[in-house]
Amino acid sequence: MMTLEIIATWLLFANCLGLVLVTLAILRIQDSPLKYSFAAVILSGLIYTNPLLAFWLPGLDIQVRLILSRIVFTGVLTLANAFVAFIVIFCRLQSEFKSLRFVAFQASILGLIALVWAGFLPEGIYVRESGEFALNQGFAQRLFVGASVLYATYMAFLAWLGYTRTQEEVLQFQIRYLIGGGVVLAFVLTISNAILPYLTQRSFFAPVAMLELTLYWCGALVILVQGPVLLLRQDFRRLLRDPALRHQETLYGLRSLLYAFGTVLKSGKPVDETIRFTVPPDRRLALRLAAAGESQPAISESVPLGWYEGQMDELQRIRAENFRLSIAVEQGRQLLQNQSATSAPANEEMRAIEGTVMSEESGGLSPLEIAEKATILNYLQKNRFNQARTSRELQIRPNTLIIKMRKFGITRPTRSRSRKQQSD
Repeated sequence: MMTLEIIATWLLFANCLGLVLVTLAILRIQDSPLKYSFAAVILSGLIYTNPLLAFWLPGLDIQVRLILSRIVFTGVLTLANAFVAFIVIFCRLQSEFKSLRFVAFQASILGLIALVWAGFLPEGIYVRESGEFALNQGFAQRLFVGASVLYATYMAFLAWLGYTRTQEEVLQFQIRYLIGGGVVLAFVLTISNAILPYLTQRSFFAPVAMLELTLYWCGALVILVQGPVLLLRQDFRRLLRDPALRHQETLYGLRSLLYAFGTVLKSGKPVDETIRFTVPPDRRLALRLAAAGESQPAISESVPLGWYEGQMDELQRIRAENFRLSIAVEQGRQLLQNQSATSAPANEEMRAIEGTVMSEESGGLSPLEIAEKATILNYLQKNRFNQARTSRELQIRPNTLIIKMRKFGITRPTRSRSRKQQSD
């Protein structure tokens, strides 16, 4: 039997740590339902572990130990209920509160608590020959063991449901470790505090539950608060294990890249730097970090000039081509039927359309380029071929304007020619 000093130390440590964790959860977790549900898990765990350790205190009356044992069973059922509610809230499965599964779970919890306080679990306390106190298990002990296995399975099902339904990588990471670790702990507690006591008639491993719960509470709070940071650290560790990053120059390049990002975040100023990497087998890569020299145009202004006009011209050309092909098909059908030796000349509308198509295709320019050329020429003439002013009005760079003028064959008129035009 454990001594009074050991039990008192465990009780003081566990309760102080539990209260600290509850305070940190309320202060650090932003979501109100989540932080209060996690605090409820810790408090219900204390309701379970405190009488569990107090049961082993020396000098207590048998009747007091019987009451403590019933509080233990009530506490473990309350802990299971609080942890299921925490899983539902954390995995964003609020619709589960209205399901028949949850209603049956709540009914079984209340039924077992009623059996505990009715004296069917446990029925009494007796002393072994070795002086150890043991429980006189009632007929409801089998129901409790079976329900514990079902509860742990239900928790695992909820964790799997939340993991498969969410698309958030951080939430999946937290469910995998936080809820997954809690489900594993639920199965461990079921074995150590339900199945083994039922089979061996001894509760030797029962006090270990406080240590298991204390470790889980600490780890769960860290994952809840630092989930995104832990996920990024895990990904970076996986990245650093990649064989391509074993090269010294590549590691230095990665360090330089992270340092550049850190400098931008701290100073708020852009950087101008080239970072070099080496990829096996001796393949060199360079990553250029530079600040944009000009403000980026809005999305509505990112369409090239003359794009809409060019699309309309293209549509007209397609319509004319379809009309011409339909005439050709009709002429071929007439020739095959030997109804006429010669084909009738195309009507005036067809000739006009074909003439328009041929004139657009002259010079090797597409309808989009024709519209763009006309727009540039119009702006140049309006600004008397002032290229700087034209480029500003067209919102393109001066070098881009010069390139397009060369492409479309637009030349700047000479002074003598312009003076002659003015004299005329």
